[in-house]
Amino acid sequence: MRLWTFAVFAVVAGLGVVGCPFDVGSLTGGTEPNPEAGAADATVAAETGVGGADAGTSGCAPGLLPGLDGGCAPTCGGLTCAAHETCDPGATPPACICVVAYARAGGQGPCVFAGGPADPGFQNTPLAWQVEPSVDGGVSVVPTADGGLDPGALVFDNSCKPALAKQTFAMPPYAAAEPVALELNIKGSGASMPIEVLVAGRTFPVILAGSGYSTVRVCLGESAYGGDVEVGFRRTNQCGSWSVDRATVVPDPSCLVAGAVASGDFQTPNVWLTSGGAGTTTAGLAGISGRLAADDPCPVPRLTGKMHVPLSMARPALAVSYQGTAGVYADLGLSGGRFQSGGPPTIPSLPFGRLVGTGAFERVNVCLPEWARGTIRALDVSMPARGTDCAQASAAEFLVDDFTVVEDPSCDAAGTLFDTGFEGAKAGAKVLYVRGSKKTNVDFGSTFPKLTGAGLLHVKSSYVDCSTVYSSTETGSMFASGPRPPTSTSPGAPRATFSYIAGANGTSLAAGQTLAPAPTKTPGSICLPRSLAGQGFTLDFAVTMGCPSSTSDLYVDDVALAWDPTCP
Repeated sequence: MRLWTFAVFAVVAGLGVVGCPFDVGSLTGGTEPNPEAGAADATVAAETGVGGADAGTSGCAPGLLPGLDGGCAPTCGGLTCAAHETCDPGATPPACICVVAYARAGGQGPCVFAGGPADPGFQNTPLAWQVEPSVDGGVSVVPTADGGLDPGALVFDNSCKPALAKQTFAMPPYAAAEPVALELNIKGSGASMPIEVLVAGRTFPVILAGSGYSTVRVCLGESAYGGDVEVGFRRTNQCGSWSVDRATVVPDPSCLVAGAVASGDFQTPNVWLTSGGAGTTTAGLAGISGRLAADDPCPVPRLTGKMHVPLSMARPALAVSYQGTAGVYADLGLSGGRFQSGGPPTIPSLPFGRLVGTGAFERVNVCLPEWARGTIRALDVSMPARGTDCAQASAAEFLVDDFTVVEDPSCDAAGTLFDTGFEGAKAGAKVLYVRGSKKTNVDFGSTFPKLTGAGLLHVKSSYVDCSTVYSSTETGSMFASGPRPPTSTSPGAPRATFSYIAGANGTSLAAGQTLAPAPTKTPGSICLPRSLAGQGFTLDFAVTMGCPSSTSDLYVDDVALAWDPTCP
């Protein structure tokens, strides 16, 4: 049994109303353990209700045995318990009872979901919500507020002050539950206002539209079952007042089961959203495939679907078939991260892998990041812009098909970084876990300085035209997940370690921090912000060149991320 912590944060600014059907997010801390190599971690098994070192030889969690449908079902002294039931160990004779957060309909019927927060309508009956700070404004429970469904609301005022509201309640283990969603009746003070919904330490960006109350649902993944889960709302960088009239957890059969990709074979119409020249085709790959196409370098064609990244799988990967124009990339991303300042808000997407076009048919596995495990996310497939001369004829195409989630032993179980030594990104590689400007490469061969192995990240500075600009920056980015602390109160922050060689010209940087020039292999180590714990982000290595112009190079290898209790 896990207690849910329902927390509401007001960090920067205010928000608005309506919702986006796709869950989006990145992790914000929390204490979910990572599955380790080999057998799944026993704590993860207890949280998710599947697998694990304590599960016995059946592959089911303690108290569960294989059911007739191939899943795990409770058994009780010869009785086979029904859906959402478990054995009452104190009953004589043994009896089946509803699992936590379920109750019998009418007291005698089948077990139905009955969980959720106390005082879901924010009327202070009972006094279930804890608000911090309690005297400084920012957010408060207002029992007399004019709610959309009933009196009472959680009100974020227009002060933009940081604030917190929280509550705990019990949720069932994943194996004994059904798909559920967090349902919110919510409104804002303007159109297209971004908010962040937090569930189990994961961030789900949502855009509210209009100024009246409307219903928003966030499907809950594996990480939101069977343990202590933090749920809430947070202001983004946009100020404005907004209110939550009701917050409940409801069954929702449309929420994907763990490991599912919605219409991963593109056979079901109207599941994938398309923009910028994307669509489907029957040419190229077998059957119907997703298609990204552009006739010049400027468009960014995009397909947006949905998937449930499993938590119970130790080394999950997204398998995909594709065929792309040689030398052209297609980026894979998952909805998450923080909203960006400026311009109309759009749901952010964090990259986790890059497909390399070869002109031939390919089938590859792309490792899935830790920050998204146990959540239901928008899956973003896009072909990035290839230049700025839109009059140039430069046709390119990517076909994608048969998205499935698989276990891949080559994926790091920690899931914070992949291909940390750049050995997998050899010439002819089909998948990259780095992204860079035109002056950034993953290089191999004897012409480059030796760090470790054959591969390294090479960021090359550019000459600066000092008649028009004063500086130029080239960047190479690794797709990363911030390591989590041992507990939510543990001191410290994430630390990045690496080896590097840096030229004396220009300025070399790692995560925005200056690196000392180093003509030979030198260890590098920097503390990252604590706010990146459990978050998806890009770890950037850059070279900045100013005037008078020259050139410089930065070579990076052996990158690692770990929690360091000594980091501030």
